[in-house]
Amino acid sequence: MTSIATEDDGPADAEPEVSRQPAADTPATGYVAVSAGTSHSCAITVAGEIECWGNRADRRLDAPEGTYSAISAGHRHSCALSTEGEIACWGSNDFGRLESPSQSDFVAIDVGRFHSCALTVDGTTHCWGGTGVGSLSEQGRPGESYKDIAVGDEVKCALTQVGHLDCWGGWGVHRTPSESFVSVVGEGEFWCALASTGQLSCWSTTSWPGFQRPDDGTFTEVSVSETQGCAIRADAQIVCWGKTRNAGVPAGEFTSLAAGPDHACAIDNVGEIACWGDAYEAAEDPPPDRFTALAAGNSHTCGFKEDGTTRCWGLLPGIMVEDLGALASISAGWDHTCGITNDGQAICRGFDYSASRDVAPGLYTAVSLHEHHACALGTDSRLVCWGRNGSGQTDAPPGRYSAVAAGRRFTCAITIAGRALCWGASGYGRTDPPAGTYASIVAGWWHACALTTQGEAVCWGRNDFGQMDVPDGTYASISTNQRHTCAVTTDGELRCWGFNDLGQLDVPSGSYTDVVTGLNHACALTTEGRAVCWGHGDRGAFRAQ
Repeated sequence: MTSIATEDDGPADAEPEVSRQPAADTPATGYVAVSAGTSHSCAITVAGEIECWGNRADRRLDAPEGTYSAISAGHRHSCALSTEGEIACWGSNDFGRLESPSQSDFVAIDVGRFHSCALTVDGTTHCWGGTGVGSLSEQGRPGESYKDIAVGDEVKCALTQVGHLDCWGGWGVHRTPSESFVSVVGEGEFWCALASTGQLSCWSTTSWPGFQRPDDGTFTEVSVSETQGCAIRADAQIVCWGKTRNAGVPAGEFTSLAAGPDHACAIDNVGEIACWGDAYEAAEDPPPDRFTALAAGNSHTCGFKEDGTTRCWGLLPGIMVEDLGALASISAGWDHTCGITNDGQAICRGFDYSASRDVAPGLYTAVSLHEHHACALGTDSRLVCWGRNGSGQTDAPPGRYSAVAAGRRFTCAITIAGRALCWGASGYGRTDPPAGTYASIVAGWWHACALTTQGEAVCWGRNDFGQMDVPDGTYASISTNQRHTCAVTTDGELRCWGFNDLGQLDVPSGSYTDVVTGLNHACALTTEGRAVCWGHGDRGAFRAQ
């Protein structure tokens, strides 16, 4: 997302992000600029150094050393302007995001989702990266000199020296206001420009209705994303509109701000950063409690405490465990949680999916759930499943079983004789387990894994990210999700394999007894009963509430 000020005090901020606050180890040294990307944020300290926090995938937190005057965080990359006028970019280089010009006469920069643009001292535009829709072939009106520039997904808008708007890139005709402005910001189809009088104009670059804006008033700075906008009023107070409106907006006086699609950050008049909104990346540790077992869902994690109670953290943990009471076992699904009470009842909480709503009555010893269905193991060793059944995933074969695992549109179980059976969606061979005698079983999105009675880990199904490439060893526990798998060896070593775009394989050192995997994160239980998590804390999967 981008932000603009009425005075020429540096380039605009950019893009969207989500972090309720800087990471715990971000030094509070005072900041002069902040920018919010899709899943990371960056700021410039009073010393001119860059600090970044949030999603570390693609090395997007690896800010370069040096002193900088402007920063812009994007979807998977960031760029900054050094005090010498040079551009430094880091993060993902797909679409040529990092291939910036090498000259040293730049005065402004802005980053979009796939590409970036900068202005030289003489007002010339330079753009790089992009998906091929007007991102490189058009650099602005030939011979025109610009004083500010903003980058959206495909569209770029710049202000001429007299304050008129030029927009190019993308598709169709760009309808823009005709007034004279001092700064411009945009993201996606939504744009705002600020006049020297503090008046704010907002519009859409497509045929969509005009982008809403705050009530009449005068403003000193504005920032927009594809879902919301925030501005600083003349009295230094913040007002937001769109998706989050004014929910969570801090009180106080502020000098700069940056709005993401689900969050925003601002710098107050003493140089401290305040962030609010939805935190996709949470670097905080799990609760300090001691646990005896863990369960991981898409964006939350739950654990059994030593005193017999259950605690969840991550996305809406109160809803995930609300009124569950004392439990004998627990399973975390997409955005919901189910448990078996001490008297054998199945109980579920969370979002109103059929897996949590249509709980089948009965007495159970264990339960497993995924996105929209669940299966429970009865006290008579028979299976009962409920929820959506579009692929036959709840059509459990008759028989007696010792374990069950619900995957994405398929289910696997182990018979009391140790044979693995799977049913439901059969794509990628996920319902074709190899022959063997098994003790435990887990199911992910398109593959499943099981441990034999000798501790050998065996996986079947889709292997496009190496999630089935089991390292040699003897294992005591195994867990899998979409693109990665983790297991604990019989001597307590933790191992993970598969895709590592969000740090899913960056396992911590130590000795462990169990491991669970979420969509993009994992948590393990140490021999001391502590929970340790790593990977991408999607919507706060790591954050204790």
